[in-house]
Amino acid sequence: MERTAAQIADWTDTPQMLASREARLFLAAQEQRYAAPAMLQAAQDAKGKEHAALSDAFNEKQRPRTLLEQHHDKAEVSGRQS
Repeated sequence: MERTAAQIADWTDTPQMLASREARLFLAAQEQRYAAPAMLQAAQDAKGKEHAALSDAFNEKQRPRTLLEQHHDKAEVSGRQS
């Protein structure tokens, strides 16, 4: 039967080494629980900001005036012609 490193460590570690290993495992679990979702949220926020910037750049290039502004312009032109 082949033994794993964890099994060997369980038999050979001193109580201080065992406590240190458990503390490291606990901290790693806490980091995964709290840091990973925060990093995911930050990545989603960055992606949202990038999409907003791309949308703004497209709108500026393709649509220099909003539909409301275009409507007001048409209303002014038709008001002057009357």
